[in-house]
Amino acid sequence: MERAGLGAVRWHDLRHSACSGWLAAGIEPYKVSRWMGHANLATTDSTYSHLYPADYSDEAAQYGALVAGSAPATPATSLRPLTAQG
Repeated sequence: MERAGLGAVRWHDLRHSACSGWLAAGIEPYKVSRWMGHANLATTDSTYSHLYPADYSDEAAQYGALVAGSAPATPATSLRPLTAQG
Protein backbone atom coordinates (compact mmCIF):
# COMPACT_ATOMS: atom_id res chain seq x y z
CA MET A 1 0.00 0.00 0.00
CA GLU A 2 2.86 2.33 0.78
CA ARG A 3 4.33 1.91 -2.72
CA ALA A 4 0.95 2.76 -4.23
CA GLY A 5 0.95 6.04 -2.32
CA LEU A 6 -1.95 5.03 -0.10
CA GLY A 7 -0.10 5.59 3.15
CA ALA A 8 -1.35 3.59 6.08
CA VAL A 9 -4.41 2.21 4.27
CA ARG A 10 -4.91 -1.49 4.95
CA TRP A 11 -6.42 -4.08 2.59
CA HIS A 12 -9.33 -4.34 5.01
CA ASP A 13 -9.93 -0.59 4.64
CA LEU A 14 -10.17 -0.99 0.85
CA ARG A 15 -12.57 -3.90 1.26
CA HIS A 16 -14.74 -1.88 3.63
CA SER A 17 -14.72 1.09 1.24
CA ALA A 18 -15.73 -1.10 -1.70
CA CYS A 19 -18.63 -2.62 0.22
CA SER A 20 -19.75 0.79 1.46
CA GLY A 21 -19.64 2.19 -2.07
CA TRP A 22 -21.66 -0.66 -3.53
CA LEU A 23 -24.39 -0.27 -0.92
CA ALA A 24 -24.42 3.53 -1.27
CA ALA A 25 -24.80 3.06 -5.03
CA GLY A 26 -27.96 1.07 -4.43
CA ILE A 27 -26.68 -2.41 -5.20
CA GLU A 28 -28.84 -4.99 -3.46
CA PRO A 29 -27.45 -5.91 -0.03
CA TYR A 30 -27.91 -9.63 -0.81
CA LYS A 31 -25.59 -9.34 -3.82
CA VAL A 32 -23.02 -7.32 -1.88
CA SER A 33 -23.13 -9.90 0.91
CA ARG A 34 -22.31 -12.66 -1.55
CA TRP A 35 -19.51 -10.65 -3.19
CA MET A 36 -18.00 -9.98 0.23
CA GLY A 37 -18.12 -13.67 1.07
CA HIS A 38 -20.19 -13.12 4.18
CA ALA A 39 -21.77 -16.25 5.61
CA ASN A 40 -25.17 -14.59 5.62
CA LEU A 41 -26.92 -11.31 4.98
CA ALA A 42 -27.05 -10.54 8.70
CA THR A 43 -23.27 -10.00 8.71
CA THR A 44 -23.51 -7.41 5.95
CA ASP A 45 -26.59 -5.83 7.48
CA SER A 46 -25.14 -5.48 10.97
CA THR A 47 -21.90 -3.97 9.67
CA TYR A 48 -23.19 -1.69 6.91
CA SER A 49 -26.88 -1.05 7.66
CA HIS A 50 -26.19 2.64 8.26
CA LEU A 51 -25.50 2.91 4.50
CA TYR A 52 -28.87 1.61 3.31
CA PRO A 53 -31.38 4.13 2.01
CA ALA A 54 -33.64 5.24 4.84
CA ASP A 55 -36.45 6.84 2.84
CA TYR A 56 -39.41 4.49 3.02
CA SER A 57 -42.02 6.99 1.84
CA ASP A 58 -42.84 4.98 -1.30
CA GLU A 59 -43.43 1.82 0.72
CA ALA A 60 -45.53 3.74 3.24
CA ALA A 61 -47.66 5.16 0.41
CA GLN A 62 -48.13 1.69 -1.09
CA TYR A 63 -49.27 0.31 2.25
CA GLY A 64 -51.54 3.30 2.80
CA ALA A 65 -53.19 2.68 -0.57
CA LEU A 66 -53.66 -0.99 0.28
CA VAL A 67 -55.28 -0.21 3.62
CA ALA A 68 -57.48 2.46 2.03
CA GLY A 69 -58.64 -0.06 -0.56
CA SER A 70 -57.32 1.96 -3.48
CA ALA A 71 -54.31 -0.22 -4.27
CA PRO A 72 -54.40 -1.86 -7.71
CA ALA A 73 -55.13 -5.59 -7.71
CA THR A 74 -51.87 -7.49 -7.78
CA PRO A 75 -51.16 -11.10 -6.91
CA ALA A 76 -50.16 -9.99 -3.41
CA THR A 77 -53.29 -7.88 -2.78
CA SER A 78 -55.77 -10.31 -4.33
CA LEU A 79 -54.87 -13.31 -2.18
CA ARG A 80 -57.62 -14.77 -0.05
CA PRO A 81 -56.92 -16.19 3.40
CA LEU A 82 -56.84 -19.98 3.53
CA THR A 83 -59.80 -21.66 5.18
CA ALA A 84 -60.39 -25.18 6.38
CA GLN A 85 -62.18 -25.92 3.10
CA GLY A 86 -59.22 -24.62 1.06
